[in-house]
This record gives sequence, structure tokens and C-alpha cells, in this order.
Amino acid sequence: MSITTIKIYQKTKINLDRFKEHRKESYDDILKKILYILDLVEKDPELGKRILEEIEAAKARRSKRMQLYMSHPKVIRR
Repeated sequence: MSITTIKIYQKTKINLDRFKEHRKESYDDILKKILYILDLVEKDPELGKRILEEIEAAKARRSKRMQLYMSHPKVIRR
């Protein structure tokens, strides 16, 4: 499989980051996820909505874990 580079605006990158479920998720994975969701919404809008809700829930869990981690007294902040 070959790899290609695409140019996107910084604002587009920030918007793509909103779909990350975990920090190391690639932009290729995010774009595949978006295309998959769009396909689902076309076929079954309710299912697409549930998947988006699950992504939001995963992001909230990640954010909460990060807050707990950063509040730990032994974490060195730069």
C-alpha cells in the first residue's frame, strides 16, 4: 500500500483532531472513520448518531483520565 501526502489547513487539522478517540490515532484512521460514519448516516441515520455519541463518550473518558493524571503530585509538567 502506498502513502501520499495531502495539504490541509491548520483549522481542518484541528477539526480532524476532534474525532480522535485516542492520542496516537492516525489521520488516516480518522478519515476512514469519518467516511464510514457518513456512509452509515446515509443508510441508517440513527446508527450513525449512536456511533458519534460513542466517540464523544470515549473522548470524555480520555479527557477525564488526563485530568486525573495531570492532577497527580508526581507528574512533572513542562
